[in-house]
Amino acid sequence: MCMNTMLAAGDVDADMIFVPGDPVKFIESGLFTPLDDLIPKYPNIKAAFEYRPEIQALCVYDGKQYTLPHRFCVSTKGRTSPPEWVVTTLSRQDVIDEYGIKNPTTIDEMYDYMKMWKQDNPDMYPWIIRGGIGGGGGFGVMAFAGSYGLYLGNGDSNDWYPENGKMVYQWIKPEMETYINVLRQWYSEGLINPAYTVGADGGKAMADIQNGYAILTQGYPTEIAAYGWYATADGGEWTPMGLPKGPKGDQLVLNTSGGVMGGYSAILATSKNADYVLAWLDHGVYSELGLIRLYYGLEGVTYEMVNGEPKLTDAWLAQDAWTTKLFDMGTQMESLPIPYSAEHTASYDFMTYDGNGIPHQWEPTIHLKDNALPGYYSPLATPAEAETVARYLTDLNTYRDETVAKWILGTEPVDFQKFVDTLKSMGLDELQKIEQDKYDRMKK
Repeated sequence: MCMNTMLAAGDVDADMIFVPGDPVKFIESGLFTPLDDLIPKYPNIKAAFEYRPEIQALCVYDGKQYTLPHRFCVSTKGRTSPPEWVVTTLSRQDVIDEYGIKNPTTIDEMYDYMKMWKQDNPDMYPWIIRGGIGGGGGFGVMAFAGSYGLYLGNGDSNDWYPENGKMVYQWIKPEMETYINVLRQWYSEGLINPAYTVGADGGKAMADIQNGYAILTQGYPTEIAAYGWYATADGGEWTPMGLPKGPKGDQLVLNTSGGVMGGYSAILATSKNADYVLAWLDHGVYSELGLIRLYYGLEGVTYEMVNGEPKLTDAWLAQDAWTTKLFDMGTQMESLPIPYSAEHTASYDFMTYDGNGIPHQWEPTIHLKDNALPGYYSPLATPAEAETVARYLTDLNTYRDETVAKWILGTEPVDFQKFVDTLKSMGLDELQKIEQDKYDRMKK
């Protein structure tokens, strides 16, 4: 029996559950315990929400908090999220060295770099895209949108972003037309691999990347070590180069660790153990010691404390299949409301471990988090709002992605005003009102 059916029948023998889908319908049915009077009793949970009040706001419906968020970045010492969670441009360092140039820092320099390599490799394409048109955020063709003043999100694509208190649909901003024409030019000159421009094929793209069939792609810095990119089939080396500066600088929207990405958990109204559940989370998940154990394992076995900081032991790091172990150390426990830690990230130890790590690969990305705009995740919608969104969104997104694809591929002339007018005729204004109403509720 699926969780939705069990909840509807009141047949769930548990204290806390991972919420299947939108929590609002369950909240309105009275199935979840309000947490407002409970959370203040637990100092570590309380401190996490004081550090990230915008995340707590995403768990509130009709003035009360009923859920706990998954996968948001917390800090026990006031630090910011580590650069590993920034999707950035990855470049072939060996090609850069071969040409005797520096990694590009601007859109124009990157264009010249791609043209130079294309001239020497006419049958290959400099840029492999991993995320297609609409999805993927920093992995797709919108990877450099932030250089043009478009705030579509870094790790996951967000179409809306608040600007001066107003929710703005990023795809109809004039800057989008400018950026699309740049992509259209790059595609026409053979700089973008046509196999991945419209639809993503992650497996084949990864193979082409590792086989040295490109000099630019997007990814997390940790992927370089995790997937062996530091040694491609042709002896190359990938390194992050950061977001190139464009007409609007190099500002991006951080949302990979900036919001509720993994859904919500809730304590059932039938539970008589709400305090026990929160006490366990407070100590085992949200505390300093809890975060260390989640990310590093057992002291004396997988990690040791060095100058007051946890470090994975050499014996643990030296084991085979260390990349699998990296993701098995608590970070993938998706069924629990586990946050990310800005301080404790075992993957940094893997990246800097002698024999696997390449510390200089972090340097180009460290400034990105300092230039980043805060991530925005849409608050909970009412049932009526959700129904309206469902009525319009699929067709609207399909039209948008198909039109942008035709423009980039050069099969249709760019008529941006017609594009805007068509989106509005398909319900964009109604969607904008809903996003604005949700944003205004969150800010009250």
